[in-house]
Amino acid sequence: MTLTPAQQAPAAAVARVDVTDRTPAQAYREIATAEGFERALVDAVRELLAGEPHYARRRVLEDVGVTAADGGYATVLTALDRPAEDDRHQEALETTARFGAAEASILGHLPLDAVTDGPLAALDAVDAEPTLAARIGAGFRERPHAERKAVLSLLARLGGVCDVRVVATGLTARWIAREHRDVLPAAFSDAVDAHRKEAPAVDDAVEAARDALDPDSREVSLLRRIAEEPAETLPYRELVAASTVSKGRVSQLLGTLEALDLIERYGPRSETRVELRLPGSAFVDALDAEHGRQAELDATFSQARQYSTQCRVTPREHEPPSPAGADATAAGGDPYRTRYLNRPAHHATAAAAEAGAITAVEAPFDDTDTRTRWVSYNDERDEVVVAVRARTALQYTVSTALAFSSPRLFDRVLTVDRLEDIDIPPEVLRDGRCIGGLSAEAAEDGQVLRDTLIEWGEDLADMTTKLRHGDHERDRDAFRGDIMRSALGLAGTVAHLLDVAGVDVVRELRVPQWLPHEKLGEIARTVTVGAAIQSEYADRTLYRQVFEDREEKRASAFGVDVDAADPFGRFIGGLVLRGPDATRLARHVEGQLADGPAPIHEDAPEIAVSIPVRTPDRTTYAEVAARMGREKRLDPTRDAVTILRALTGNPYAVADALHALGAEPMARDITLDEVRAALGHLEADRLFPDAPPTVGKAMQALLRSTTPLSQAELAEAAGVSTRSLRRYVDALDALTLVEATDDGLRFALPTREQRGADIRPAVLDDSAAARQDLLFDVVLALTDDPPNKLLAAVFTGGSYDEGLLRRRIPAVNPWIRIAKVLCNDPEVNTTAVTVGNPTTQTPIGADRRAES
Repeated sequence: MTLTPAQQAPAAAVARVDVTDRTPAQAYREIATAEGFERALVDAVRELLAGEPHYARRRVLEDVGVTAADGGYATVLTALDRPAEDDRHQEALETTARFGAAEASILGHLPLDAVTDGPLAALDAVDAEPTLAARIGAGFRERPHAERKAVLSLLARLGGVCDVRVVATGLTARWIAREHRDVLPAAFSDAVDAHRKEAPAVDDAVEAARDALDPDSREVSLLRRIAEEPAETLPYRELVAASTVSKGRVSQLLGTLEALDLIERYGPRSETRVELRLPGSAFVDALDAEHGRQAELDATFSQARQYSTQCRVTPREHEPPSPAGADATAAGGDPYRTRYLNRPAHHATAAAAEAGAITAVEAPFDDTDTRTRWVSYNDERDEVVVAVRARTALQYTVSTALAFSSPRLFDRVLTVDRLEDIDIPPEVLRDGRCIGGLSAEAAEDGQVLRDTLIEWGEDLADMTTKLRHGDHERDRDAFRGDIMRSALGLAGTVAHLLDVAGVDVVRELRVPQWLPHEKLGEIARTVTVGAAIQSEYADRTLYRQVFEDREEKRASAFGVDVDAADPFGRFIGGLVLRGPDATRLARHVEGQLADGPAPIHEDAPEIAVSIPVRTPDRTTYAEVAARMGREKRLDPTRDAVTILRALTGNPYAVADALHALGAEPMARDITLDEVRAALGHLEADRLFPDAPPTVGKAMQALLRSTTPLSQAELAEAAGVSTRSLRRYVDALDALTLVEATDDGLRFALPTREQRGADIRPAVLDDSAAARQDLLFDVVLALTDDPPNKLLAAVFTGGSYDEGLLRRRIPAVNPWIRIAKVLCNDPEVNTTAVTVGNPTTQTPIGADRRAES
């Protein structure tokens, strides 16, 4: 239970609110109506009331401290144990959100102070600790002292039970800690001071930039232009195009910023990109806090923006606004846009993907930007990544098609010359690969083909806008079907074009948390249809050959000669399912793939594709470490990969951690102190993500501390109670990640000052031989019960039910994953599903993939 400063909202936050200009009641209502907060409260009430008779339910809640309105609120809250569609369930949620509000609830006016004896008491009783993100902008300083104090008092009250992250610049956080020390817990001020000590390199760079640059200089305007991008990355040519000064002058300005360590240029000379480094972001934040964000960039840049303004609008009944307000914000006037992914996001997605497979990665993402599609291209690897967010099947299909048809992507990858260099006959592309828009003129002229496909995307965007506004003559469902078919065709066309051009294709589908099974099923079905369209056998699309039910389409398609010795084709590229519920979606996808996208028509040839559905394994983490290491000229070692994998739990966190390191002048092996520094840059919720929040906070504090800490000092530095910390110290010691010394606890990796010292987790020295003892020690550290048959299977490498383990021994399960990773234990993580009209044969390598 904490109130701590943060540079950005954690992806795991169940609610986000900007309190800069909100009253306490407004801020609380926005939090209380967030879907994640509501779900946490419902789960807490149901846990407390499980098995209790009806007459005792109010008393149970009162006994744990739910005494608001003299116990009347406890009566209301019992309704949360009813089904969600029940009117009393909804009344209970609405009453919870009205604490401190002007309008009367069914209990009358409830003071904001009653939040402590109301919903927070229920959460505290079950040790629930939802993460909340409260942004405080520079304008907060201008409010009267009493208003500021009231808002911060609310955050402090919430922090008594929840994990509240105060998202503010370093300057604003320090000002708040200084001006409102009487309201905030001492741990907040300590955390602000600790952060300054933990990142001296960033603070030093900001101070150097402060001395060297005027806030109104061209360099700062250039820096702000890069910071405007969601990924804080822009192509050099776009900076030049938007500038009113010469190309040489822009290069000179960038040189100044690069010398101050505020930016980094990368990529080939013809496609150089510029990205903000951590000091650059911190410097812009500092300027915003001191001077306010500029309303307009100065004369260095024109108003022209190189935006791809293709719009993707989905009907409201298919994408209801988020209670947290994220989608409500997106309902404003800003257009949907396609933007470049930054390097860590590109490499993490590409490393997670496997050619011809679907990979589920349980990694959270920032779900506040609901209007951006992402594309990127790696020149060295000739590799495209397209990433979209979707709550519905239509959203996924249309967003993917519009990202694939973005002018940004064509200008980088499918240039006119490259399109004209494709040496497959046009009739095969058109009637075999089913590439749309390939008229006789387009087949001869790459510019015509490029323009045709981009125009197709613009028409698709117009159709979705018309659907939303009801501006169409056809029946709504029929018109929606037209949009879906057009989007599937466009996405399939570009995917096949990229494939025949020799470009590796990676797709990422970001799915928000807590979608109902029906929605996941709809998305999974669309994934299956898209996979069949984007699969080929001998330059023939699988869907057209096997599943197409329109006779005229089958008649126009080329036939296929099936090689009886090899009747299996391939799914083009890879697809990554990303999000906290990625595994749930993957199960739906497996089922839909097995059922097939449609009935097989009676004349279908005996061809199929085998699509593995997998999760990341050690090779994934080794790949992302190698990719990011190449960017920094740091080669990963076996120990480095093991530690990064064990502490983070997903490849995206590994990529972001390594991205924080500076680039070396010459290639060399990464050192363990650099691994420690990289992990120390991560937010606490990205360390040991499956374990209770106390563990991640303690790990972050230990990683950032240059000296050993006693348990009391560690609890204070992490912002947790010594009681909660005491539960896990023995388990961390059993994992050999934490060492107890005469001076206190230290993380088992060297600090920068200890570079070269042989300090590393002891388990890395004995790997597989230590596995049984290590797991045994971890279990004993967490439970008084001796290992049972279920755990014995884990110890001995036998097969066991992961779900059963999770249900029966939830406290042990995350630690077993970490222990197995530290011991480099192999995981069975792949299921291959056959899609199509298969023979009895098995594709070469299918069995091997299923066992890997």
